[in-house]
Amino acid sequence: MKRSQNHKINIQINSRSFQRLAISTIGVIYFLILIGGTVRTTGAGMGCPDWPKCFGQLIPPTSVDQLPEDYKEVFAEQRARKNDRLVSYLTFLGFDNKASEIKNDPDILVEADFNATKTWIEYINRLVGAGTGLFVLALAIRSLQFYRIKKRITFFSTLTLFLILIQAWIGALVVSTNLMPWMITVHMLLAVVIVNLVIYVYYHSTLINHTRSVLEDKSVFTSVLIISMVLMVFQIVFGTQVREEIDVLNKNGLLRVDWIENLSLGFLIHRSLSLLILATHIVMLVLMFKISQYEAEFKSILIFALVLVIAEIITGVIMAYFAVPAWAQPVHLLVGVMIIGVQFYAYISALNSEKITSKKMQKI
Repeated sequence: MKRSQNHKINIQINSRSFQRLAISTIGVIYFLILIGGTVRTTGAGMGCPDWPKCFGQLIPPTSVDQLPEDYKEVFAEQRARKNDRLVSYLTFLGFDNKASEIKNDPDILVEADFNATKTWIEYINRLVGAGTGLFVLALAIRSLQFYRIKKRITFFSTLTLFLILIQAWIGALVVSTNLMPWMITVHMLLAVVIVNLVIYVYYHSTLINHTRSVLEDKSVFTSVLIISMVLMVFQIVFGTQVREEIDVLNKNGLLRVDWIENLSLGFLIHRSLSLLILATHIVMLVLMFKISQYEAEFKSILIFALVLVIAEIITGVIMAYFAVPAWAQPVHLLVGVMIIGVQFYAYISALNSEKITSKKMQKI
């Protein structure tokens, strides 16, 4: 009996340590998303024309004098070989249009002039990405201790590690395709999936050492939450469309002050959806105060989500009326991804809000 109690205490201690690691991993991923948005805003995405090294070096150069005269031809040829393999994969999978787009786009192999500032911005982005990979690896290894008592923690932690490897490969393709917009979109959306998987893992690790109280009359609340989550998904989709349009406008030489007025209907939809999302979060908060029994955590989650939605709207207004300042773009992206994460956490918390009895605890 004493041995069983000691084992339970050790599991609870280990779960708290695991939770701290999971929270740290979530924070690092969000920081990476912010850095990635900064890379995009500063135009530093091709600061390193190869991957995983930068100009073929572990430590990138600080001057063009450190590169051979034909560096553009050398790295263009390397990227061409990677793109040929990508075209083969896409053709095999049936994405003939995307394969043709990569194969026939003359701008893909155009090499940018060396810029030390952009090179080091991209290099720092890669260092943060490598650090993120180490956090996810540590999370997957630490999750093995919970395999017998809560297999989903181990499974989804391992899945996250696998997706991080896929994400690194896609990052290499983003470089080889010279920042092709739809490749960047895939790269960003996968980051959203990864951070939400870690959130899922974190949540279920908390069930090991404490219970959840009943959330009465939660059907209406969860319905509004689902509507809000769906709206947020559409918001992200239209947001990526707006971002791709801005990329084209920037590539065509339009000044920042002219970007907004040259955007399509997608921008108006993107802007309008933010108000609907704000309305759903206000409704959820009102419903939460009307529910007779709920955890204080739910209230905190929803208040935090509402603050994020307001911050997202403010940064959107700043971009729309102040010529899309460079600092606002990565912040707007980060806040949007965080909203999805908080919504997802609220959703899985609501789904698991039934009181866990001591008998159920023994089965976890």
